[in-house]
Amino acid sequence: MSVEILSPRSDVIFKLFFSDERNIELLTDFLKAVLDIPADEYDEVSIIDPHLLREHPADKLGILDVKLKTKTGKIINIEIQVSPSDTMQERIIYYGAKLITEQLGKSDDYENIKRVISIIVTDYPMLEESPSYHHRFILYDPVNKVAFSNMLEVNTLELPKLPSDSDGTMR
Repeated sequence: MSVEILSPRSDVIFKLFFSDERNIELLTDFLKAVLDIPADEYDEVSIIDPHLLREHPADKLGILDVKLKTKTGKIINIEIQVSPSDTMQERIIYYGAKLITEQLGKSDDYENIKRVISIIVTDYPMLEESPSYHHRFILYDPVNKVAFSNMLEVNTLELPKLPSDSDGTMR
């Protein structure tokens, strides 16, 4: 009897792996390998509704693959993208901005905003100008070499660039 193994590169299988409470250990192991945040953040990881809130009926609908909240309230968005998209970077920024703005109500204070981290897994080379498979982006001034904020962080993982043997860079 032959057994077909379903690819985690499929949107449906990816969501089954990472948005099912039964696989929380697999999910937290993945996060620990990719992100540079304190280990105790993973003590309480909640899988939450992946729909981005609309303020108006005409607003663009956004549905994330996986949306999480950590122990201290950090919001993590995990996406898989199999087909190249000319507007992927714009979509990532849009989703991150929505994840920030949906945290505040009319009279809420800005200091209540929690950090938003996106992990974008692509099955194609998204950043052709770089040979690295993992990138971490924050708001940063490259001239003066100073970070403005890590409130919005984007991590990209480009599967075709993964080395065949471990390079020791993932935790």
